[in-house]
Amino acid sequence: MDELAILLDRLLPEALEMLLRRVLGDTMPRLGDGDRYRIRAAGRFSGKLLGDLLAQGENQELDGALVLMESDVCRVLYFVKGQVAGSNSNVLFERLGRLLANAGVLDEEGGDRVVEVEERDGTASAASLLPAETAVWALDQRTREVVSALYLMARGHYVFVEGRPQLGGVPELSLSPMGLAMEGMRRYDEWRNRSVKAEVKAPVP
Repeated sequence: MDELAILLDRLLPEALEMLLRRVLGDTMPRLGDGDRYRIRAAGRFSGKLLGDLLAQGENQELDGALVLMESDVCRVLYFVKGQVAGSNSNVLFERLGRLLANAGVLDEEGGDRVVEVEERDGTASAASLLPAETAVWALDQRTREVVSALYLMARGHYVFVEGRPQLGGVPELSLSPMGLAMEGMRRYDEWRNRSVKAEVKAPVP
């Protein structure tokens, strides 16, 4: 059993709090005792459970952050009143600059610059480099990519942190969790069957 599995299985409060602070930073309020994040639920995760977790968030109109981890990969989905308001990821190919470069909106140099800013200063700073429409498109696409990638997770863990996300200067989305789940499953099936991925048009900055 790896270190992360031991940590989450035993839910060691101090160690888990430190991990969540690295992942969430100031994007979530600390509503628990002792200025800690309030954890609604936690457990093992695989892509088979994704639909259930998304449905729970939507049906119960939850505010919070769904943190999903496997080895050194970490992704976050933010919920506001049951809708997905945004996402985050430490995967290079899910950085805003890389998504925009792959879509042809930015050249390689421009994409690398946005990636560098996001990794150094955060998503809000990276988004501020872009026209508003382009930033919203990139955030939307990142969220869809994150949900699709979650179907590939097999031996991960999840933590649901309660509270309304505080995304700062990052534009807030409002995406249907079940709509994302269905699209993610379609993308997963396309990948599994090696289908041609439909072209997604990006706004021209």
